[in-house]
Amino acid sequence: MDDKGDKMAGIVGRNRETSSVQRRRISPARYFLFLLSATVFLATSASQAAEVRPNIILLVTDDQRWDAMGCADNPYIETPHIDQLAKGGCRFTNMFCTTSICATSRATILTGQYARRHGIWGFGEALSDQSFAQTFPAVLQKNGYRTAFVGKWGIGREKDLPKNKYSDWDGFSGQGRYYDSKQPDAKKHLTERLGDRGVEFLESVNSDQPFCLHIAFKAAHCQDGADWQFQHSHRYDALYEDVNIPAPNTATASHFAALPSFLQTSEARRRWLVRFSNEEMRQNTVKDYYRLITGVDDVVGRLRTTLKKKGLAENTVFVFTSDNGFYLGDYGLAGKWFAHETSIRLPLVIYDPRRNEVRPTVSNIALTIDLAPTILQLAGISPPEIMQGNSLLPLLDSAVTPWRHDFLYEHLFQHAGIPKNEGVRSERWKYARYHVGTSPYEVLYDLKSDPQEEHDLAKSTEHAPVISAFRERLRELIQQAKGTPVSIENATVQYPKTRRSEHVDKYHGVEVADPYRWLEELDSPETQAWVKAQNAITSDYLAKIPQRRTIEERLTKLWNYERYGLPVKRGTRYFYTHNNGLQNQSVLYVTESLDGEPRELLNPNTMSKDGTVALAGWRPSRDGKYLAYGLAAAGSDWREWKIMDVATGETMENVIKWVKFSDVSWTSDNAGIFYSRYDEPKDGEEFTGSNYYHKLYFHKLGTPQTEDELVYQRQDHKEWGFDGAVTEDGRYLIIQVWRGTDPKSQLFYKDLSDKGSKIIELIAGFDAEYSFIGNEGTTFWLVTDQDAAKRRVISIDVASPEREHWTEVIAESKNVLQSVSLVGERFICSYLQDATTVAQVFPLTGGNGRVIPLPGIGSASGFGGKEDDAETFFSFSNYTTPTTIFRYNVQTGERSLFRQPTVGYDPADYTTRQVFCRSPDGTNVPMLISHRKDLHLNGEVPTILYGYGGFDISLTPRFSVTNLVWMEMGGVYAVANMRGGGEYGRQWHEAGMLTNKQNVFDDFIAAAEWLIENGYTSSQKLAIRGGSNGGLLVGAVTCQRPDLFAAAIPAVGVMDMLRFHTFTIGWAWVSEYGSSDDPDQFRYLLGYSPLHNLKPGISYPATIVTTADHDDRVVPGHSYKYAATLQHCQAGPRPTLIRIETSAGHGAGTPTSKRIAAAADIFAFLVRELEMH
Repeated sequence: MDDKGDKMAGIVGRNRETSSVQRRRISPARYFLFLLSATVFLATSASQAAEVRPNIILLVTDDQRWDAMGCADNPYIETPHIDQLAKGGCRFTNMFCTTSICATSRATILTGQYARRHGIWGFGEALSDQSFAQTFPAVLQKNGYRTAFVGKWGIGREKDLPKNKYSDWDGFSGQGRYYDSKQPDAKKHLTERLGDRGVEFLESVNSDQPFCLHIAFKAAHCQDGADWQFQHSHRYDALYEDVNIPAPNTATASHFAALPSFLQTSEARRRWLVRFSNEEMRQNTVKDYYRLITGVDDVVGRLRTTLKKKGLAENTVFVFTSDNGFYLGDYGLAGKWFAHETSIRLPLVIYDPRRNEVRPTVSNIALTIDLAPTILQLAGISPPEIMQGNSLLPLLDSAVTPWRHDFLYEHLFQHAGIPKNEGVRSERWKYARYHVGTSPYEVLYDLKSDPQEEHDLAKSTEHAPVISAFRERLRELIQQAKGTPVSIENATVQYPKTRRSEHVDKYHGVEVADPYRWLEELDSPETQAWVKAQNAITSDYLAKIPQRRTIEERLTKLWNYERYGLPVKRGTRYFYTHNNGLQNQSVLYVTESLDGEPRELLNPNTMSKDGTVALAGWRPSRDGKYLAYGLAAAGSDWREWKIMDVATGETMENVIKWVKFSDVSWTSDNAGIFYSRYDEPKDGEEFTGSNYYHKLYFHKLGTPQTEDELVYQRQDHKEWGFDGAVTEDGRYLIIQVWRGTDPKSQLFYKDLSDKGSKIIELIAGFDAEYSFIGNEGTTFWLVTDQDAAKRRVISIDVASPEREHWTEVIAESKNVLQSVSLVGERFICSYLQDATTVAQVFPLTGGNGRVIPLPGIGSASGFGGKEDDAETFFSFSNYTTPTTIFRYNVQTGERSLFRQPTVGYDPADYTTRQVFCRSPDGTNVPMLISHRKDLHLNGEVPTILYGYGGFDISLTPRFSVTNLVWMEMGGVYAVANMRGGGEYGRQWHEAGMLTNKQNVFDDFIAAAEWLIENGYTSSQKLAIRGGSNGGLLVGAVTCQRPDLFAAAIPAVGVMDMLRFHTFTIGWAWVSEYGSSDDPDQFRYLLGYSPLHNLKPGISYPATIVTTADHDDRVVPGHSYKYAATLQHCQAGPRPTLIRIETSAGHGAGTPTSKRIAAAADIFAFLVRELEMH
């Protein structure tokens, strides 16, 4: 290192030896202590220490600042018993919390870990069982100690209390009340009651078993919401009455004026107004605060008296401290949370009566992470490796070198009035940054010359090198606080050894390595073992994130609401689906009238133990007498269709198998159904073999599938697919002919009234998109993009089908026509306007449309029915409104509410806005952004950017419990409507397909940069997510801009762009992507294929790849090979995990329980990787 580098190291107070020691989380002194017998530090007599382990009493107050003790040279407060402990023991003059908030700091004391490792940032988060097992009380109990907890637990909720994890428990959740009417001794102050419990415990112990008593006081915390906030025992009413306590030197208007504006308007200032805004109020507040601490001091005296009576005083060690400091009007503030000394500096007294001599004071930096290792080493127990602190015991005797010279302060709790802040406090300097605005607000104080932090040096050019050094030091300390990251080289988490083969393919003279080709063999023992090993690592990683359980509980709670499907009328009966909330699959019901008693018709939840059999489609016959229904197992695209007698609920014996990418359509006489299928695949190729030669069949009720009539096939066109639908009048069979995923189609028909009729090719050539709407006699109505990029409605008289006779009924508009239904002798047209729904009703002759009023900006769907129906039903939702069903009278235009769900949140608390970001070629790309209204957009908000961008599919606003929970957690949810989608018609789609695919990636990157540039988030807080084609998107931009994102979540993605067309239905995507069989397309595909563009030596975002073992659309081999390659290439500290769902497919039909578990895993992953708190 050059001189400048050495100077910077000196500024931030570190050296090479200290830094390397901290990375191992253990100091040289601690190593030395491990090597020696515990008798070196446990007692003056080695033999006595070996035989008798000490009792330990840990006393933790709440919000007690470092100088609120008489022994800290405070001439006003009376703490004689604490002072006596300090006189006979050791007082640490530089004791600090690493996070100044109750729940987080208490978790740190228990675990010996920074919050970035233990994960507790807020009041609703709880320690997992696995995390608690490595706390000091759990380790003590495992090693023979009797453990007791009394008082304020402060971590999680009532259900999270670890009552059965202590030998003795008398704790409470929440803040508690100083005077609690629910207690039998309601007039007794809480501190006195806690003292009683402590004394009772001491009276119950004996000398045969060592004990650890932990009393966690509420004092001197305020009683939030009460008029009298610092409610002390009335015993102390007269105490300090005649004393005038001066204000802190920094409690002046000029000090407040010097604060940045965000602190002047913070929660700390709001609380100052009700505690310190005039002198009388200030005197009363400080005196009440001191009285609470004196009450704690009296408990200390009672405990010592009891120990003496029991003969235990000489073998009981006291550790007295607080969870965080407190502003007593300093800088015009109240509370804590921020990085000033008054907020983070604490009292610490260690009294060990077995020691003959100790240093009266220690000035070394001590931290709350040190308390757990200290307590365990008092007991002669080596702390678990996961603890990050150091034992303080060596400091009691003498100075220890090396020792820390600085530490990380972190406060990342999400609260609108409390800016997140973090920094480094060294022996001389204080550097802090507040996450507000588009970039952090930095402060710097020289504590040597400015101990009261009055002169901020951050803007001084002279101190620019100091700021620069501290930025780097903060980065280092954050990495250390997180713990050693997951990496291939990391011995604590090893990825499975994934064999790299020598396999090479040659494409048009270019050799392309495919070392993980063997992972395409899904059923091979080697692949199965790899899947099992990867899942085990991912499961273990996620289980260690403490917030996961809380997230899953919230997801479960919000998901537990009634959901209804749109009613479908056939004959006199109505059919609809219903889910009571947490059912894995929705249940199909039938009723004779809309207000009649429903009858359960089909319950998929009874068809499998794990809920993986889904109702994938259902079609009642025209008279409502029969029901055809399709079942999908384990998420597969394969369907088995069956027929049920609706009246009896009995299912007929015959089953229609090997149906894929096909609906069914009833004949007008209800004699049977038309459907399409593929030939039965070879054994072992059900989920990987290519699907060609779709065939259209007719199944007659009561006959086996082997007797079904083949209606149409094309052996000369293996890629053609067929959808058969009978017209409402029953006369025609309409055959929609498709070719892969290309929107362009053909339209054939057959006259069913003439048994000898042939299939007529009405529209051939795949020149445009054609979708049948309905007919009136020989007049067919179609939706088409022929000569209309945003679609229009035309009519064709099949008696005169020539194109010159085609008639335009509804002209192309500025908005994209998404769908048209024929109900009540009217067309109901659904349009997209900037990715949101606009619906209109038109007469059959066209002309002017009547707008259907929607509840707001969002997505509407449904609008089904028959030509003679008077009404239709539609659903509406958006990102903040759950799916609501409306009735609409097509004749009168009257709209009424039919079903409205009740979900446990208030939509008014959330907001959605649409913005437009500019892609590099100048294209404006819309993006919808949703979040809580009270969210402080400071440029550091955790954000998910979601995208798809392909196949003419539009992403419109729809409600999702998952997204709602993300926003509840303080996240932003953004959806980019990129080219390749259908938001603006055919040209928008074509601008993102084939050799224009890079436009999609550019659009997505532009959306990410917009979010950063406009103060929503940063590259360290931004996650990207997408599924299927969206998984390809995430994989591609991860390769192209790994610096732009902190986390990536590619789900069931198309990752191998050179081989996708060789699996199942992958050939159908060639019209969208191109094919490696074509030389020019091969080169383009190779240029962005995610699998082939991962490079060794690059630091990639934290990534969790998700797929499913039964995905027969995008086979899991894509994700397997991508994850293995990324694990091999990753040079940065962030993890690469793969989560492989079992008994699941591409996503459709996934059970509710699996959806909740998957969402909890993803959000837990993001909580850790985006440092959400």
